[in-house]
Amino acid sequence: MSKVEEYGDLMRRVREKSHFPPYPDVSKVVPAVQAVGAVVAIAHPLGYFRKHDVQRMDALREECRLDGIECAHPSIPAEYTTRYRAYCLQHGLFSVAGTDCHFKGSVRNSFARHGGKEEWLDEFLTRLDCA
Repeated sequence: MSKVEEYGDLMRRVREKSHFPPYPDVSKVVPAVQAVGAVVAIAHPLGYFRKHDVQRMDALREECRLDGIECAHPSIPAEYTTRYRAYCLQHGLFSVAGTDCHFKGSVRNSFARHGGKEEWLDEFLTRLDCA
């Protein structure tokens, strides 16, 4: 691929020729990664959480044994950043912010446009015992 725009076409062609293998069940993956000291945060939660469906958020927090939530990201409206952050505080989760810097050219334009707060980093590092 020479351009990001080609990714969608590539994935369409892949789906025409084969099927993706099923993802392993969350009940096996999460305990395995947490057993080696990793933390689990949900990224791009707007769709997963059906915006701000607290029952859905609770269910995913429990099923996925979430340690944190991506509360800020260019795709998350500011009102949801506030709601997700409050949810994290209420449930003892850390907050993170994403940038979607998947390509070299996007770092200069996208990095730190996430709307996260500086104190979130300290909370995250404390959770990792890195503070």
